[in-house]
Amino acid sequence: MQEHAPRRHPIVGINYRTRLTSYWILLFVCGSVLIERPTPWWLWAALVVSILAWPHLAFLASSRSRDAKRAEQANTVVDGAVLGAWTGVLSFNLWPTAAAVLIGVSAAISVGGVRLGLASFTGLAASAFAANVLGGFGVQPESSTLTAALCIVGIALYIFGLLFSVRSLTQQAIARRKQLAEQNARIQTYSEELLAAREEAEEARREAEVANRAKSQFLANMSHELRTPLNAIIGYSEMLMEDAEDTGNDALTPDLKKIRAAGRHLLDLINGVLDLSKIEAGRMELHVETFAVDELLGGVTATITPLAEKNRNRLTVDAERAPASMRSDLTKVRQILLNLLSNASKFTEDGAITLTVEAAGADVRFRVSDTGIGMTEEQQARLFQPFVQADASTSRKFGGTGLGLTISRHFAQMLGGDITLESTVGVGTTFTVRLPRGEEAAPPPEAGSVHLGDAVGAASHLPPDGADVILVVEDDDQTRELLRRGLEREGWCVAEAADGRAALGLLDRACPALVVLDLLLPGADGFELAERLRRNCPNTPIVVLTAKDVSAEERRRLGAPATRILQKGTAPQLVVLAEVRRLLGAAEAQPVPSPDAALP
Repeated sequence: MQEHAPRRHPIVGINYRTRLTSYWILLFVCGSVLIERPTPWWLWAALVVSILAWPHLAFLASSRSRDAKRAEQANTVVDGAVLGAWTGVLSFNLWPTAAAVLIGVSAAISVGGVRLGLASFTGLAASAFAANVLGGFGVQPESSTLTAALCIVGIALYIFGLLFSVRSLTQQAIARRKQLAEQNARIQTYSEELLAAREEAEEARREAEVANRAKSQFLANMSHELRTPLNAIIGYSEMLMEDAEDTGNDALTPDLKKIRAAGRHLLDLINGVLDLSKIEAGRMELHVETFAVDELLGGVTATITPLAEKNRNRLTVDAERAPASMRSDLTKVRQILLNLLSNASKFTEDGAITLTVEAAGADVRFRVSDTGIGMTEEQQARLFQPFVQADASTSRKFGGTGLGLTISRHFAQMLGGDITLESTVGVGTTFTVRLPRGEEAAPPPEAGSVHLGDAVGAASHLPPDGADVILVVEDDDQTRELLRRGLEREGWCVAEAADGRAALGLLDRACPALVVLDLLLPGADGFELAERLRRNCPNTPIVVLTAKDVSAEERRRLGAPATRILQKGTAPQLVVLAEVRRLLGAAEAQPVPSPDAALP
């Protein structure tokens, strides 16, 4: 580190300027004394040289000192040596001696106080004594009138020069103090402005939080109000499509498909906006559990295959290096993969889509590659922004809301991972999802290992073997009990399961006649159960009863057996019973109740 040069004491400069203006008269003082007695030429030469060199030697000695105290001491030594030596040479002539003592000692006192003044006097006296001894000891107290006059003039010039220098230094100090005061005033003004700006920013932040909460509440209310009629539009369009097919009225089918597609598009947009709002408000929750990776991939593949085949794409899953299980939020991991694979299917035609899964230390990597249209670097830079797709032409040609990738990245980051991409125009795109594998991730038990007796209180009312059974899968005890009682009054045998694993165990025993299914379940969610039921019992219908907002993509995942999806808030118990009677028939027909009564 570079060292800074020592800072000179201000008095060093004052003394230097004072010497330059007044100490030259010392030459005349000493000359007026020496001229009265025989003096060799070399002494005159020494006098001239020493007097002329003295101010510069004193300044040089004090300037090179490491600190102000040492500079003062060096200045005192030089002054004492010169003044004392010539005082001794002049045999202690009265006026020169008095002037030397006054000037030297007063200068030392002004710089370093009484202690330095005493040191200066001692050094001056010692130097004068030594010079007198070397020159032949003698005392000449008398001074001529010329010498006295020159000494008085020298003292006056010294005092005048000292006062002038001090005054100049004082004015500089006053100017610096004024400048410092102005700077302090400006700093104070800036501080007040900064404080005011900070208060305004804090107030703006509070207002933004209030507005954000209001926005989130508005979106929640709006989404509920919009999704209810949209679900009805989608449901009625599907019912009318079935009626049109049954009656052979094929001319109506294209228009009904457009209605259903428009309803699903709006529902996707609403669900995406609501998810993004929850993420921004910090209200999105995680439901972490241990799940088998192969079951995750099986469900995702079954959902995406029809979308891939729509554009004549080949879907390949490489899971040779995949872990057996991981611990994370199954629903969000599935949604991330479905979003990426859906995009790959949409932007690729007559190509290949590959999903590669592999363990990578403490992480799991999911890599979705396609041979589609690819993206430029500029398009990639804005890809994860909400409501933004690659460019305007992409939105017009392929559709979409521009929220899927934004939400997927948010989900990945909530789970402790991230999403990256590599893309080349005309070659294809690869998205890589990195997610923590989770601590102590043990594979969940196989479905066959969960027996009927393990299901809880989960199956507290078990039907006799061989009976037609309706399976109620619901984790809310009161709702499950009301459904069981209502179905039993209708004459049905009912099996109950309070979680997903218990339901899987019951499904392994036999295919039920119908399943009433909640989607948000511990152990294994409703989508896994629907996928298992579709594989094992393809003819068993499902009535989905859930508080979850089911997107169009999730409807497709539930598959053909899911004949109706009912919201808990708007689907009372008796409406569920009426739906069961419609699907399976009943011993005694009963009127269908109003849908306005809600389940507990």
